[in-house]
Formats: sequence, structure tokens, C-alpha cells
Amino acid sequence: MMSSSTEDVDTKHRINGALYSSLIAGDKEKTLELCRKVSDHALHRITVDDDTVLHMATYAKEATDLVLKLLDELPEHHLDKLTRQNTLGNTILREAATNINAIPIAEKLLQEAPGLLGMGNRNGETALFRAARYGNTAMFKSLASKITQYDQVSQQFYLQSSDKTTVLRTSIISQHFELAWYIADEYRQLIDEKDMDRMTALQLLACEPSAFKNDHEDRFINLGEADWSSAGTQEQKANIGETPLILATESGCVEIMKEMLRAYPQAVEHVDDDGRNILHVAIKYRQLKIFEYVKACPKV
Repeated sequence: MMSSSTEDVDTKHRINGALYSSLIAGDKEKTLELCRKVSDHALHRITVDDDTVLHMATYAKEATDLVLKLLDELPEHHLDKLTRQNTLGNTILREAATNINAIPIAEKLLQEAPGLLGMGNRNGETALFRAARYGNTAMFKSLASKITQYDQVSQQFYLQSSDKTTVLRTSIISQHFELAWYIADEYRQLIDEKDMDRMTALQLLACEPSAFKNDHEDRFINLGEADWSSAGTQEQKANIGETPLILATESGCVEIMKEMLRAYPQAVEHVDDDGRNILHVAIKYRQLKIFEYVKACPKV
């Protein structure tokens, strides 16, 4: 005869399996019916990573309708559990941030649990980070609208992770350049922020040729005026390191190099921490096209 504890475990596994299957199948009515049978309702954990039904529902078919219905039916005494995180530290809001149609979900979640906006995963990455990484511009703008009244110092908590990575850097690395331009224009304090590798956003952009294609080109060049347009004082030069122009040369990004010099020809005078100018770098990295182009410039 099975013990009551064994029966409880078997019952839990059956319910978890049924809930998981109904979510994968997009069976809204079955999911709602099963949630009504468990004590934690839609906050019942169903996966080995401790995802709740609501975590999983954000990825389901017709996710918006399902999640909103689950939230509507969630007993009031469970609302304080909306901040539950899975083993990776992800909240329901962070999961919803990947879905381009989930703005109503985010609005509802923040209405019930405002603290979700500032909750990060194990790396301290908030829902704003998640939206930036997935290029979910509409979601990013919606979430960002909640912090517009904060000063820059307070905003930084939402825009920068525990390892100093910013949402701007994340959007660039993920190659969501339209969103990256929006972030850079809206939060200009992030442009000069350095990551763990002491790289600024503009230095990262210099290694991404696709960022300067089509209509992104002039916008990023204009944003970078402060970083690559002026040689500056000797003290400033000492702190420049590898400028975007130097990095573009190292990487062989000919078009980026040309656009930088077209917009700010004086940038050709930049030198890195080792005293190398663009010609020195072009020779070292065997970038013949860049060497020939710069050599033909009137100032060189």
C-alpha cells in the first residue's frame, strides 16, 4: 500500500504534467480548469526550474489572453507571490518582456506588483534588460516609461546590471541597432559607460559594421561626436585608450572608418595608449585598404 506522501507526490506530478501539456498545446480552458484545482493557482510551480504556470503561460499560444485571464482569476491572497522567481532568478515580468504582444500583461503585472520592475535575475538584469536583449522595442519603451520621473542615478539601477553591463551594450551585442539608437538618444549617460572590459558602447559599435548600414549610419556617427571628433588635451588623450576609430581599424571595418573620418576628419589624429595612430594600427593588423585610404587623406 502506498503512503500518503507518495500519493501526494504522484498527484503533484500528474497535475504538473497535465498543466505543462495544456500550456504547450495552448489549451486555455484546460489550463484554467487545472489551476483552479491547485492551492497556488497560476503561481503553482510546474517545471524543474521552478517556473510557475504564469512563467510558462507567457510563451503559450495566445499568451496575452491566457495570462490576463489567469491573473484575473488569481485569488487576492496570492498577489504577493507574483514576485516569484525561477531558479535562474527570472520573474514573470522578465519572461513576458520577450513577447512583442505582452505589453498588456506587463501593465497588469506592474499594477498588481510594482516591485517587479526593479527585480533582476541572478545577474541583476531587470525586465528592461530582457526587452533590450530580444529587441522588443515596444516593450522596452513601455517599461522605460515607468522610470522617466527618476533622476539619472535612480534610473541606472534599472538600466545597468550588477556587472556594469548596460541595456545599451546589450542591445548592441544582440544587434538590435534601432533599439540601441533609441536607448542611446534617450539615455545619453549610458554612451560613455564602460563595461567590465572597459569598452564603451561606441567602441562596441565600431566593431559592428552592420550598425552603420542604412539609416543607422548618420545617427550613430552623430551620437559619437564627443568620443571621436576631438583629439582633446594631453590628459584626455591619456584616457582615450582604443577609440572607436582605432577599433574599427583593427577589425578592418573600412566603411565605419570612412564614415568616422568623413564626419570628423580630425579624428585621424587620435592615438591609443601605446602612442599608435590609425596608420600604425593599420600596418600592425595588415589592413591595406585602410592604410591606403588614410595615407591619401590630405592631413596625413
